[in-house]
Amino acid sequence: MKSLRFWLPLPDGSEQEIIIPAEYVESIIIPAAEHEAGHIIAAHHYDARVLGIAVGFIPELDQRGMFFQALYADKDWSIETQCIVKAAGPAADTLYYGGFSEKGASGDLRDIERLTGKASLEPYLGIAKEIVAGYPDQFKRITALLRQSLQDVEEWTLGILPDHRIGALLLNEAQLIQCLRKVSGRVLHP
Repeated sequence: MKSLRFWLPLPDGSEQEIIIPAEYVESIIIPAAEHEAGHIIAAHHYDARVLGIAVGFIPELDQRGMFFQALYADKDWSIETQCIVKAAGPAADTLYYGGFSEKGASGDLRDIERLTGKASLEPYLGIAKEIVAGYPDQFKRITALLRQSLQDVEEWTLGILPDHRIGALLLNEAQLIQCLRKVSGRVLHP
């Protein structure tokens, strides 16, 4: 895997180059493909608009670093549905890697704790696994396309994402809809 190169437009009209080393791409981003695909599958299952899978940078002083996340717009979901979609990343890790790491699930656990007051994937993880397992072809297509995008695209331009953070869409809404709708020429889910 190669390094990722991003260009951040600056207010003065120039651009700043940001490089993510190949080792980080290989060890952190590539293994997270299934995790983010799990969130997309569950969000789609609950009729959310899937907006993309993005990588970006957290500028806040207390959270410097990167994020890699599925972007979707829910439709006034219940707290339970929101928690199931949050648990779908660790569910995908469990289904495809045999488990999930505390670090990999930490953001999802924080989100669930904000919603419920309890930092636990249960009882949501089992439901999320069933949902993700119900879309095997779509799941494979999303992860394959995401890996292909990371391999094929030489440079990315950072901009404002739908969640108002600075980042780049590695897969956009149209690409995800293609992955979710068609398998072998059949329409499976609206």
